[in-house]
Amino acid sequence: MKKLFLLLFISFTQIGYSQTPVSGGIFANTVWTAANSPYLLTGPIVVFPGNTLTIEPGVIVKVQFKGYNTGLMSYIELRGNMVANGTSTMPIKFEAELNTTDYTWRGIEIKSKQGGQFFGSNFEFNNSFNGISSDKIYLDTLSFNNCIFKHNNYAINLAGNIKLNNCTFINNGAAMAAMISFGGVTATNCNFQNNGVCFTTLANPLMVSNSQFVGGRTAIMQCRGLVENCSFSGLEVAIENCYGLEIKNCMLQQNGTAVLGANQTTMEGNVVIANNLGLDITGPCVIVNNDFNANQVGVKVSGMFEPGQTIQNFTENRLCFNSVYNLENGSDLNLGLEKNCFCLQDSAAIEALIYDGYDDFTRGLINFATYDTACVILLKSYKKVQITTAIANEPIEKQFLIYPNPASDEFWIKPSKAAAIDFIELYSMDGKLVKVLQPFKVGSASDAFQFNVLGLNQGIYMLKIQVGNASYVKKMIIE
Repeated sequence: MKKLFLLLFISFTQIGYSQTPVSGGIFANTVWTAANSPYLLTGPIVVFPGNTLTIEPGVIVKVQFKGYNTGLMSYIELRGNMVANGTSTMPIKFEAELNTTDYTWRGIEIKSKQGGQFFGSNFEFNNSFNGISSDKIYLDTLSFNNCIFKHNNYAINLAGNIKLNNCTFINNGAAMAAMISFGGVTATNCNFQNNGVCFTTLANPLMVSNSQFVGGRTAIMQCRGLVENCSFSGLEVAIENCYGLEIKNCMLQQNGTAVLGANQTTMEGNVVIANNLGLDITGPCVIVNNDFNANQVGVKVSGMFEPGQTIQNFTENRLCFNSVYNLENGSDLNLGLEKNCFCLQDSAAIEALIYDGYDDFTRGLINFATYDTACVILLKSYKKVQITTAIANEPIEKQFLIYPNPASDEFWIKPSKAAAIDFIELYSMDGKLVKVLQPFKVGSASDAFQFNVLGLNQGIYMLKIQVGNASYVKKMIIE
């Protein structure tokens, strides 16, 4: 009897830990079933054109570790199709054979030039080096719903427009790899925890709403678009060096720097609290109706403005109880900030928390005002310097209409009024001048002129328009 029990125990133990080893080519439609799960990748798998690998809900795909050299790592290559649709109760999982936070396989590689496609939702994707990647630009939109990405070097490495809904990214090197040539992201109700960077250098706009970013190096870097109703906490830099980004109704708290290198940025209705640095401004921006509260430095204006530039609009903000400075002027700009509240009625106390030309004569001066405790009623204005507003300080969107953007063969530049333009230059992202138009005059606001970019490589360029002492810079995408 004891021997029979032992045999039954061994048998059930083997069944409980059985797995289906897989590798090699898939030359016919194939289904990986929950009954045969887990599947163990012992080597690369290639799904050949015209065939589909379908993975049932609840399937676990484990990958043997072959070494840290990516040439030895296993992968799934899609020259055909993969369908991996789990459910909320039975998600599909891709993970290392053994529990680890390391990269143990290359990931899923979509050979879209051969017709490969990936369709997936409700899956968990872990421990890969390249994540889900492709060999060409996707001109359509790829959607990921209810997905989890953990411990990947890159989670998603696709050049295309991506939609993320209710997805979670944890401990990845990059949630989205840089998409310099083409692609943007729309993310809704997503959660990002302790990633190196979440979104970086997207060619097309980033649209993020109702999402949380917690921990890690940087949430958003070098992107344009719209971020609204999001929270950022525990990051070294929450939003970094973004040009043309709108940040609305967000909470940015307990970060090293909340917003670094803001240029042509709009911030409206945000709460920026308990950061080392709340906001660093390096170019013309619209900063309206924000709370900069209990940071070390609330707002810093860096000395990196082009001649003739200034902050476009800085009004109705509350800069209160920041421990080192409410506002630090690192530029030589004179700023009229009388339409902002510093939550104090003592002008000397306000002055003590403003760093400007009174503290360092190389800096510009800052005018301010006192308000009542509700920050509603203006009590008194304190003018250190007369501020003059020139038309050159208008944002580029008001000075020049530039369309289309992205452009393919040419784009058009239409000024808002007659102007004598000194030159127009187009630079690559590495700073190389690739095209220039010499001085000319525009007779009226109805004039528009063509800028030919036929033959230029796809990518991101910087367009510079020089009018007198004023420079206008705009990011252009050539596709």
